[in-house]
Amino acid sequence: MSSSKRRVSNLYQLLVFCSLYLGYTFNVYIRKSFTFALPSVITSEGLVRSQLGLVTSSQTIAYSISKFISGFLTDRYNAKFLFQGGLFLTGLSAVLFTRFSSIWMFAFWWFVNGLCQGPSWPACAKMLMAWFPPEHFGTWWSILSTSMNVAGSVGPLITTFLTIHYGWRIGMLLPGFSCIVLALVFGVSIYERPSSLGLPDYLGAHSESKSKNSGKAVTDFSKVHSILLDPFLLLLGINYMILFVIRTCVMDWGQLYLIHEKNLSRMTSSMLTSSMEVGGIAGSLAAGYLSDKAHSAQNKNGTCRLNVARDFCFGVIIFLFSLIFYINKDSYQLWIIFVGFGLGFCLYGPLAVFGVVAMEAVPQYLCGTAHSVVSTFANVGAALSGFPVTCMASFFSWRSMFVVLNFLSIATMVSLWHTAQMTCLICT
Repeated sequence: MSSSKRRVSNLYQLLVFCSLYLGYTFNVYIRKSFTFALPSVITSEGLVRSQLGLVTSSQTIAYSISKFISGFLTDRYNAKFLFQGGLFLTGLSAVLFTRFSSIWMFAFWWFVNGLCQGPSWPACAKMLMAWFPPEHFGTWWSILSTSMNVAGSVGPLITTFLTIHYGWRIGMLLPGFSCIVLALVFGVSIYERPSSLGLPDYLGAHSESKSKNSGKAVTDFSKVHSILLDPFLLLLGINYMILFVIRTCVMDWGQLYLIHEKNLSRMTSSMLTSSMEVGGIAGSLAAGYLSDKAHSAQNKNGTCRLNVARDFCFGVIIFLFSLIFYINKDSYQLWIIFVGFGLGFCLYGPLAVFGVVAMEAVPQYLCGTAHSVVSTFANVGAALSGFPVTCMASFFSWRSMFVVLNFLSIATMVSLWHTAQMTCLICT
C-alpha cells in the first residue's frame, strides 16, 4: 500500500472508530440513565422498590433477547444501518419514556428501549473487524470496550447535575435527543466496509487461519446451529458467564459487603467500586494490547489470546482473597482503592478478550452469531448475580458469598488453561 493511501486509510479508520466509540458511549449512557435518575424519580413520582424493579427488569430482559437475535442479524444485514437505526430508536424511546407518568408505560417504553439497544454492540464488533487487522484488533476492541466505563463514570455526574437543576425528565431527554442527532450524523461518518472506499478490508483475515483448520475445530461452521453446539464456544461462554458473575457481584454488592461485614463507612466503601471502574479501563487496554502480542506470536510458540485471560484470572484470585481477608475497618483508604483497582483491572481484562476470541474462532460470515452466543452466557451471569446471590447472602452471609466467588475464580483459571490448550491445538 502506498504511503498516501495508508494515510487515507488511517484517517478513515480513526473517523469510524471515534464514531463507534461516541455512539456506543451514548448507547450505554441511555441504558443506565433511568438508574442514574432514580433518586429524583422516586421523589417526584413516588415509586416504590417493586415498581422500580419492574421497570429495570423489563429493559434487562428485552436487551438480553435483542442482543442475542442481533448477532444473527448482523451476519445477514448491513451492520452500519443496524447500529445507526438502533441508536436512533434508543434515543427516541428514551424521549417517549419521559412523556408518561404511569408505571406500566414506564415499563413498556423501557422494554422497547432494551429491544433497541441490542444491535449496537454486535454491529460495532463486525465493523471493527472489517477496519482493523488481526494483529491490532484486540487493542482497538479493548479501547472500544472502555466506552462502557466512560458512560458508567461520567453518566451519573451529568444526570445528577441535570436532575438537580432541571428535573429527571430533562436528565433523560437531553441524552435521548443527543442519540437521535448522532444517529443522523453517523450516516456520513461511518462506513461499514473499507472496501466501499477502495481500502483494505480485514474482515476475512480474522478467521482465515481458522477456516483452513476447520477440520480440527470439531464443528462444521457451515450452518448456524453448529455455533450453538460447538464445544469450544460453549466452554468459552461458561468461563465468560462465571467471570461476569464475579464482576457484577463485586460491582453491585461489594459496597454492601464492606458496610455490613467489615463495618466500613459508605464513603469509604464506595471507593471500592469507583476504583474498579478506573481499573477496568486500564485492564481492558492492557489485555487488548497483550492479547495482540500473543496473537502475533501464535504461529511461533503456540501462544494464544486466552493465555492472557488465564493470567488475568490469577490476579482476580489474589485480589478477591485480599478483599475477603485483608480489608477491615482499620484498613487504609489507599489499600482499599488499590484492591478495587486490581479487581477491576483483572476482571475487565479477560472480559475484553473473550469477545475477540469468539469472533476469531469462526468464519467471518458467522462472527456476529458467535459473539451473540457467548454474550448470552454473560447475560445469564448478570441474572445469576442478582436474586440468587442475594438469597445466598441472606441465608449465609456476604462473606460466604465472596468466598464462593473466589473458588469460582480458581475454577475459571483452570478452565481457561484447558480452553487455551484447545485453541493452541486448533491454531498450530
